[in-house]
Amino acid sequence: MTLTTNEPKFPFLEGPRSYQIEAYENWLKNDYKGVFAMATGTGKTITSLNCLLNLYKVDKSYQAIILVPSLALLNQWQKEVESFNFREVLQVGGGNEWERDLASYVSSFSWGNKRDLIIICTYGSFVTNKFQKYFKKIGKDFLLIADEAHNIAANNIRKKLCDIKCEKKIGLSATPKRIYDIEGTEALNDFFLDVPPYTFSFDIEKALKEGYLTEYKYFPVLVELNPDEMDEYVEISIKLLRFFDFEKGEFKKDPMVEILLLKRKNVIHKASNKIACFKKILLQLNKIDKLKYAFAYVPEGYSSQYDFTDQRLIDLFIKAGADTIPSLKMNSYTSEDDKLDQILRGFSEGKIDVLFAMKMLDEGVDIPRAEIGIFCSSTGNPRQFIQRRGRLLRKHKDKPFATIYDMVVVPNISKSTSDFFNMEKKMVKNEIQRVAHFASLSMNFYDSKRNLQEVLTKYELSLDQIISEL
Repeated sequence: MTLTTNEPKFPFLEGPRSYQIEAYENWLKNDYKGVFAMATGTGKTITSLNCLLNLYKVDKSYQAIILVPSLALLNQWQKEVESFNFREVLQVGGGNEWERDLASYVSSFSWGNKRDLIIICTYGSFVTNKFQKYFKKIGKDFLLIADEAHNIAANNIRKKLCDIKCEKKIGLSATPKRIYDIEGTEALNDFFLDVPPYTFSFDIEKALKEGYLTEYKYFPVLVELNPDEMDEYVEISIKLLRFFDFEKGEFKKDPMVEILLLKRKNVIHKASNKIACFKKILLQLNKIDKLKYAFAYVPEGYSSQYDFTDQRLIDLFIKAGADTIPSLKMNSYTSEDDKLDQILRGFSEGKIDVLFAMKMLDEGVDIPRAEIGIFCSSTGNPRQFIQRRGRLLRKHKDKPFATIYDMVVVPNISKSTSDFFNMEKKMVKNEIQRVAHFASLSMNFYDSKRNLQEVLTKYELSLDQIISEL
């Protein structure tokens, strides 16, 4: 049978990749449920929409709801959905007027008229009573696709999981495991009836090896604390020492531990020498005429919400860039910025050299042209640094490889007492694990190893051993 121009079809003549076919087959075997744990940049969106397309080929109709974490992803998913020739699409979120159209659909559905529809909805809108009063009447027949699926186990959404009656569902995430949230991870696994290694997995090592992602060079850059920061760091560490279990090599369960660790993390996070380090990286890149298509991830403020402290930090880094290279074209990319799509377009077209962000580029935003990452934020969250690396590894015809500069703050602790040193060694090892993961898959592993050798020697650590334990 020949497909008409109006009928849904795969957007590329060569058809789905072999691993995308495998993902669909595995999902079928798992009774139309499961998590696709796929490296950022390997086509999670296309893979899930191919599953919907296969359902359409059997049923000759399509019904799906796609959940996304941000407004930017509403439009990105809309483009991908339309590339499959799925035409009946309703956006929910970001001030869209959706209620009348959805009410009309529900009314028609109640009379047995099962029309085509794809709802693209933010997680925030999905949990509202306003949306749920309609969706609960039709949801059973809809395929649910949860983009950045780890969000589905956040507290406000987790409470609604029992109300979601979709029998077919796909969770998409490069990092399904919720860090420091065992209950959330279990809720996600229970909802999708899946457990690691999940219905389908396609990790970054395999994606790099098979040429689906751009290779990268990785340069860890050591940053020292200034004397005042070092004093504060040691003071907090001494308080932490009494909560450390040396037999188990971990901290005892105590609310004070979390408070002290957060305070200490903020000292590292906002180390003032990062500004000087940032300037040095800019000069190096400018010298070799490579200072373009760069992301800079700036340390976040103390609040989980974007606030004045965050803006001040971004302004500091932008000023540092302007002081170092006055001709540099820079822009921030935060929830406070207007015309975010226009900013991304300007970056992709080379009108903006450096784009500064905190969290806004962490999830799903697709900018293949990005080729340089400057990580100033020393994030302790594996999901964040995996996603940030993924932003840079998408293929582009003019990008032979990506380059990542990663600021690593390792306090200069003298071996004063064995207990204090051993606790610090454990903390440093945790930070080096992140670096080891990046370095192990890079094009220039031995450069990374050489940059870290002084720290590794000081703390009696082996990078090769840390990599083997990952």
